[in-house]
Formats: sequence, C-alpha cells, structure tokens
Amino acid sequence: MPVQIFRLPGIYGPGRSTFEAIKNKKIRVILKKAQVFSRVHVADITNAIIYLLQNKDSLKFHQIINIADDEPSSQVEVIQYCYDLLGLKMPNPILFEDAKKELSPIAQSFWMENRRVSNKLLCETLGYKLIYKNYKLGLKNCFLNS
Repeated sequence: MPVQIFRLPGIYGPGRSTFEAIKNKKIRVILKKAQVFSRVHVADITNAIIYLLQNKDSLKFHQIINIADDEPSSQVEVIQYCYDLLGLKMPNPILFEDAKKELSPIAQSFWMENRRVSNKLLCETLGYKLIYKNYKLGLKNCFLNS
C-alpha cells in the first residue's frame, strides 16, 4: 500500500495569522535580504489531504508531498500586506543582523535558512487545485473572516 508523507511550511488561517500578532502587539518585523518562506492556508492543508485520500488509487509508490502555496515570500511582505489591509502603518523593519542577538537559538536557526518548497508534485503531478494560491488571497480570507 502506498504511503504519503505530508510536509507543511508556515501554517496560517483564521485565528492563526499575522493579524493576531499585530493585534496582540507581538509582531516583530525582521528584514533579512533575499530570504523567503513558503506558507499554506489551513483550508488548503485539509482539502489537499482529502483530495489525495479520495484519489489514492492513482498512487503507486511512496511519496513525500509538500503542501504549500505557489508564492514563497518574505516575512516583511506578508506583514506589510496585513498592515495595509488593516489600514495601519507598519513599524520600521529591524535588520536581522541587529535582531539576531535578541532571538532565541531556535528562532536564530529558523532565520538561518530559506524555507522555500515546491508544490509541483501536489499541484501539477497529482492535480490538486489550490484554494489560496498565495498569501494575499489566504490572508484576505483571514481578514474578512475575523
């Protein structure tokens, strides 16, 4: 029987997004040039898994499947978009080099890598159609449903 392993990047959705960090004043705007992260809306996680379970007969081997949207982006882009939707001014970003000394070892390790993953297997090979192709569509959904 085929085995599928699902790999998930940064997960967000209603009640779990950058909006909550802004509202709770726990937002840190850190800028690290040329760094991007992949993300996925919780609705795409659940729908992709359901889709794959319903189409399991087409699977013939073990697979590791990235469930992610189409557009990895920087943290600053995402935060700026949320501030724009809220009609607020985003705080000035802190350069990673300056913020690094205040970050925990786990947070530092998070920032040491780009976390870009491909969803080609999920979307092109296996045929899943994303609900939220990028963070703007997904966060707009979170904003309208908060």
